Amino acid sequence: MALTRHAPTILLSGLGLLATVGSVRLANRYEYGRDRARHQVAFADAASSVMLALEREVTAQLGVVEAMSAFFRGSERVEAEEFRTFAAVFLERFPGLEAVLWLEPTPEEAGAPTRYGVRFAEPAGAGLAALDFGSRATWRAAAEEAQRTGSSVSVEGLEAAERPLSRVVVRRAREKEVPGQGAREEVAVARAGLVVASTHLDDVAALVLDERLPGVQAVGGVDLYLFTDWSQGPVAPLHVHQVDQHPSSPAPALTAAGAQEGVHAVHRIPIGGASVLAVVRPAAPLAAPGWSTLGVFVLLAGVALTGASAVAVATLVSRTDSVTRLVDARTAMLRSATWELEARERHLRAIVENTVDGILTIDDQGRICTANPAVERMFGFPVEDLVGQPVSVLMPEPHRGRHEGYVQRYRADRASRVVGGLNEVEGQRADGTRFPLELSVSALGLGDGPAFLGVLRDISERKAVERMKDEFVSTVSHELRTPLTSMLGSLELLRDGLLGPLSETASRMVDVAYDSGERLVRLINDILDMERISTGGLRLRMEVLDGTELLEAAAQANRGFADLHGVLLARELATGPALVLGDRDRLLQVLTNLIGNAVKFSPPGGRVLLSMVRTDGHIVVHVTDQGPGIPEDFRARVFQPFSQADATDRRGSGGTGLGLSIAKAIVEAHGGSIWFESAAPRGTTFSFRLLSAEGPVTAGAPT
Repeated sequence: MALTRHAPTILLSGLGLLATVGSVRLANRYEYGRDRARHQVAFADAASSVMLALEREVTAQLGVVEAMSAFFRGSERVEAEEFRTFAAVFLERFPGLEAVLWLEPTPEEAGAPTRYGVRFAEPAGAGLAALDFGSRATWRAAAEEAQRTGSSVSVEGLEAAERPLSRVVVRRAREKEVPGQGAREEVAVARAGLVVASTHLDDVAALVLDERLPGVQAVGGVDLYLFTDWSQGPVAPLHVHQVDQHPSSPAPALTAAGAQEGVHAVHRIPIGGASVLAVVRPAAPLAAPGWSTLGVFVLLAGVALTGASAVAVATLVSRTDSVTRLVDARTAMLRSATWELEARERHLRAIVENTVDGILTIDDQGRICTANPAVERMFGFPVEDLVGQPVSVLMPEPHRGRHEGYVQRYRADRASRVVGGLNEVEGQRADGTRFPLELSVSALGLGDGPAFLGVLRDISERKAVERMKDEFVSTVSHELRTPLTSMLGSLELLRDGLLGPLSETASRMVDVAYDSGERLVRLINDILDMERISTGGLRLRMEVLDGTELLEAAAQANRGFADLHGVLLARELATGPALVLGDRDRLLQVLTNLIGNAVKFSPPGGRVLLSMVRTDGHIVVHVTDQGPGIPEDFRARVFQPFSQADATDRRGSGGTGLGLSIAKAIVEAHGGSIWFESAAPRGTTFSFRLLSAEGPVTAGAPT
């Protein structure tokens, strides 16, 4: 009876205990899920920091070969001191870099393979100078691939047996063109210097990951594994590194399959055509199930409350869990967006800090706001000393003293010849030396931020090359044309028989020598004309000319050349006056170039038509041939210097490839324009337009 009487109480008590146990389990599960989600977000941030830092450092260290290749590409010779100075900068900046080498392949001998000997090696004294880079098949293959493609090639390094992550990157440093053999005289690229950089990726990883990276401490440390590839099955990692973990608990050695289990992050790091896989795992479990504060509270409350109270608590926990998941999802989205913005900022910062061009931001008072490391290398001022200083500290006098006036005039009317364009200016280093700069200034308009962005490029080397070119042109002018003229005069005396009769064989040889000399004189004259045009030294003697007479004179001057090739020169001359303002000799040079090309590309028995018309106050001259037309892939380069279409199967006489470029410059100097129309295989028409000096012109009949 007593049992029956207490049965409802026992039943209610049992239901209350069951409800309490259920509520405690729900509370503990909720706390565990929330903690695990929070730790996963923190781990994702930490893994991203580790991988970005590792990739940035690996890219920077192995980018040494690209920087040195770009530096020496235009060099005829590479001196030991020059190489040592340049290599020392990178060895000091990148502690993980093992060595930098300069290879010069030994020319092949009959039956012997090419040797890739080390000419220069840094650091000196490491026994690298006696190394034969062609002694290993993989090294030789990498050197030959770099020679062939001009790209960076990665292979195992100098200590690959002891340290599997020792890597070598090879890149072609400079090219040297040599004439090929055969009738087509194609140009081949000779073997030239190679730059080699050797590094230990495990040292690079230790260097980068021993830093206090953001977020790593928050998750209790991470383990980093480096693999070559795991696509062929389970493999052991080449390197294991721990970040922020006590040495007494080393990271477990995992295979590729084990590294992909549980929470992890994977990133592929490119290395000169190859790559390694980096896997980051948390060093400790992100969260562990157990008793939580909320669970204890629910347990205590459930003992005192009825089953209805337990149900209410369970409902409340369920609703709270839904809200928490929604909040966590939104938080994760915000963290992801923030990480992307930070990653982009780090990427842009890395570009700005590693570019060879100096980059400045300047406020509207002319003071320097920021400067990248290239400015420090260029001018010799520490970056921290430049910030807040007027940008005039980088200028020599008299521009330094006038700078304040420049800034005030720009603030007054927003007019400046510097802003918005590319200018050549002079800079002054910290030691007082001056050097030429290429300056580009842009107005930013960022409100209270910097007002201008300045990009600076040291063009000292380019100016030196220009001076060398000017000296070469001067040498050609004074040292080649005079003896060539004397040689041609002597050959002409021999041809004319004024120095005695010649045998038939000797006469042919003299004719060949005379024709070759004339071609060389034309080439020298064309090069000198291009130099005058590029330096603005082309001078025109302007006068009023009769276009009809000019066209007739050009036809007469080139008739012998046309007869030699069996081509008829026909003309459509104007019946009335066709007056133009121009330089007679230069316009005849244009017509001679166009007629000569038309004759060379016309078939024997063909016709070249010279015509002249007037349109809208202009005189337009047309030179039309019956040749094969201009190939489609060559049309964009017709007026470029030293450009020639492949016509060796149609014409035996060549040219300099400068005639059309010079003709274009002369016509444009007259204020005119030149163009062509080509429709293979019906021939090509070259036309140029000049400003008319007088009345209308009507076309006449062919003569």
